[in-house]
Amino acid sequence: ARVPGALYTVNPIAINKDVDVYTENKRAIVEIDTDKFGKVVLVLVAATMVGSYAVYGDDGSNCLNGQAVTKGSVHGEFRFGGSTVLTLFEPGKIEFDEDLVKNSKHPIETLLKVNTRVGEVKIDVKRF
Repeated sequence: ARVPGALYTVNPIAINKDVDVYTENKRAIVEIDTDKFGKVVLVLVAATMVGSYAVYGDDGSNCLNGQAVTKGSVHGEFRFGGSTVLTLFEPGKIEFDEDLVKNSKHPIETLLKVNTRVGEVKIDVKRF
């Protein structure tokens, strides 16, 4: 789903007013059904000078609702520069790594690069 909005900077130091870029900026919401994590939601947040993005399927075409994607494949890009991606998991499906948990309590932003580990699947012992 595409959500219209402003194009404020996502750099918290540069914002001179009380703005929640996660709810006010232009966004795209991508829902992915996974076997291990259940439903995962990506919120692609556009920003100043990053006013557009593209979301791809595995074959490089525009991703359509219901289209399958492969873990680790290139699935999109921000146009000109970069921006912010929020990754949301269902409650209880992932155990986040300690550095993320620690930084989130303060709050301290944690830089993540592509393929950086953020946690692991929580095993539901009730299922066994």
